[in-house]
Amino acid sequence: MSPKRGRRRRAWASYADEVTGTIHLGGGGDATDEEPLWRVMLQGKRRVLYWPFALPPARRRDAGAWLAGAFARLGADADLETWSDLSRHHPDEMADADLLFVGGGNTFRLLDRVRRAGFEQPVRDFVARGGDYYGGSAGAILACADIGVGVGIDENEVGLTGLDLVRDLVVLPHYDPTQAAAAREWSNRRARALVGVPERSGLAVRDGDVEVIGHDPVAVFDRADVTVRRPGERWRTA
Repeated sequence: MSPKRGRRRRAWASYADEVTGTIHLGGGGDATDEEPLWRVMLQGKRRVLYWPFALPPARRRDAGAWLAGAFARLGADADLETWSDLSRHHPDEMADADLLFVGGGNTFRLLDRVRRAGFEQPVRDFVARGGDYYGGSAGAILACADIGVGVGIDENEVGLTGLDLVRDLVVLPHYDPTQAAAAREWSNRRARALVGVPERSGLAVRDGDVEVIGHDPVAVFDRADVTVRRPGERWRTA
């Protein structure tokens, strides 16, 4: 933990079968597109950690200022910290955070950075202890067990699987109805439920309960079945 903060360390629990934090999964739009989800996500948050390192290096420089500006427009007064390089930090520094915000970019590069720095299990522990997680686009895919849906969007240079923070479903961000046939085929082939989340919508997942939060409906592909879920609708994963 950073000495200048002088924050008290908390002991980490091992990853439980059921997480206690809320996982927010954005469709990959900007702060205006996802405003309903962001407002719910930021309620009561005091300290937010932002991981922008899925972005290309040239875009990381201004990422913290961009997010701070987005928070200000929403009236959020959380203390925002941007970690552009995990090698400069220790997992104990996450202990007093309320929200881990993981942005978009290359999904496979993102997980590779998390794993190489030894933060894969600490993220699971963070959520298991009640910390909330937001993933936008690549960050949303990362939260799932199977990140293979990113193939075709990003090049999988490292052959990794996801963090498995969300059980029994996989997210396809930037979804539009022209992808329905491919999404159904993917769900059949992988035998996994796949949720197509458009850029103006998102999901909040907690202990198997899923709620649609946003402007637009999502499409849930479960093998041969397709269900449209509208904002405000809830369901339970298997």
